[in-house]
Amino acid sequence: MMKLILLTCLLLIGAPSFAVDFTVQTESMTCSGPYAGKITNPFEGIALYANNDAGTITQNITNMPGVFDVELRGASNNNNNATVSLLLDGTEIATFTYNSTVATTIKKSIELAGAAGNHDLKLLMKTDNGASDIYLDWLAFTRTGNIPPPPAPPVIPARGAVYTGNYRNMFLEAGYTQNQIDTKVNSVFQQLFYGTADQKVYYEKGVDEAYILDVNNNDVRSEGQSYGMMIAVQMNKQTEFDKLWKFAKTNMQHQSGYREGYFAWKCSATGTKLDENTASDGEMYFVTALYFASVRFGDHGGIFNYRAEADEILTKIMNKGWPHNSIPGSVTNMFNPDKQICFVPYASSSEFTDPSYYLPGFLDVWAIMAKDKKDYWADAANVARDFLQIVAHPKTGLTPDYSNYNGTVRGSSETDKFSNDAMRVIMNVASDYSWFKKDEREKELCMRIQSFFKTQGIYTYVTKYELDGRPQSGSVDQAVSLMSCNAVGSLASTDAVAWEFIKALWDREPTTGRYRYYDGMLQMLSMLHLSGQYKAWVSSNATATSIKSDRSANSLSNITVFPNPTFNTITLSGLKDEIYSIQVFNTLGVLYLDRTIDGVSNNTLSLEDLPKGTYLVKIKNNDSQTTIKVVKK
Repeated sequence: MMKLILLTCLLLIGAPSFAVDFTVQTESMTCSGPYAGKITNPFEGIALYANNDAGTITQNITNMPGVFDVELRGASNNNNNATVSLLLDGTEIATFTYNSTVATTIKKSIELAGAAGNHDLKLLMKTDNGASDIYLDWLAFTRTGNIPPPPAPPVIPARGAVYTGNYRNMFLEAGYTQNQIDTKVNSVFQQLFYGTADQKVYYEKGVDEAYILDVNNNDVRSEGQSYGMMIAVQMNKQTEFDKLWKFAKTNMQHQSGYREGYFAWKCSATGTKLDENTASDGEMYFVTALYFASVRFGDHGGIFNYRAEADEILTKIMNKGWPHNSIPGSVTNMFNPDKQICFVPYASSSEFTDPSYYLPGFLDVWAIMAKDKKDYWADAANVARDFLQIVAHPKTGLTPDYSNYNGTVRGSSETDKFSNDAMRVIMNVASDYSWFKKDEREKELCMRIQSFFKTQGIYTYVTKYELDGRPQSGSVDQAVSLMSCNAVGSLASTDAVAWEFIKALWDREPTTGRYRYYDGMLQMLSMLHLSGQYKAWVSSNATATSIKSDRSANSLSNITVFPNPTFNTITLSGLKDEIYSIQVFNTLGVLYLDRTIDGVSNNTLSLEDLPKGTYLVKIKNNDSQTTIKVVKK
């Protein structure tokens, strides 16, 4: 088993507990930024009030390189998270987050690889959202040992966990003990479900219902409610699961009318629907969590016959029709005729999609568990895997929040970018690969995304980007939600950098205050994924023969294009002796080429007249279709 020296947190109250190499009293630092200054209360030190506020000092560190315990004593001015970055010679090496007015010491183990001598230390506020200020007392360094050799890359099992029953505990692989892991996972769960007023998001309604509160927006969302159910079933918390499900069933699900079977995506804490429409990712999680509950808890009567409830949802959300302008009420099926999930199954919002709603692992679970349409859901899983390849940027792997069904952007200034929805894609891809291991392209995509964020700095990348990797204007913070999802990508990585993402997740304190809902739920889901506790609880017939074999649902999956990138022509390899329709689009969806070819005698296309750029080559025959991204130089 690999043993890594990892960045761990220990909370202490008071002064350093043992002799240190040196201590910096923060009042001796030089303050800079718009508001930073010295304070005498609650202790002598400095206060940082806004982004770019900092304290800096030059310190002679005589025993580098090595592993150091770094302790920083500080406090927030309230119970919201207040985060400060520690920089060494301009490079961020750690972050410290305080969420109490009580002075607290946080200790972290950090590898310092530079040479001995004078080094610039800076404490910098850069993720302020106006919720809190930070007070800093002292900073202490203690050398604890030599830097260990670089860790070996992760080793991916030969088969998916659904087939073997062995769900990877990557925290254990990284060197943490099982006791540490159990304590960490349980503490995050306890904070989210039963923490203090500024920590929890789980609230009970009466004696037999509960909801997950989006604190910042003061509402209950199908996204969060279904996340809560998934967390509960994975944590073996049937009481919490049943209360969450009853709230959703009673208050959020439409029981009649055009929307029957769907869930309102937003309601109040009292159960009043605030928006009748549906966000399709909620249904994805509701159905899958119900199937898992059926296996883990067993089915009971009424609404607690979990499997029957899941089957009924699938039946009702797929009996509406398509397209929206040809059916009464304009409420559509949740999946379009090409087996792709729609953004909202209503009117024009059904005309596009959200890449983060594509959960191929969930769809393969439906193919195992659903009463009907098993082949349909198996096909949809492979369609999802194909789509996630074409929608991802060829260099960064980033996807837009929303897109057209062919993977092109919609032309919207905001939703064409990588933001709060899109950050979930790497988690969805990696978990599918870990469960089923059907598509090696998923490993490449996860490693591409992690590689991009590594170039931005494990502790310095921000939350929102243009697809080509440029930070969006005004994006300065690193959301816990994004950092958590990126760590899950390690399940599909053979690069040692994966351990750095896992270390960052382990070290990150849960968010408190107004933004704790989204950060907290995705952090909890990610902790479950990486501790081997996020399992596909499916019937015992989930064997390699009960699920369609790798890529078998799409007969065009073996087609490749070469050379790629190309200067003039491309050749399609893997075509059969039949007729194919070939269309070439740019990334805005503009059609450049539309032709029919014979797969044997004519499999070459000229792109000579097309300008340089990225194109989508859509290949169709009578039964199937696939889309391949091509770069013209």
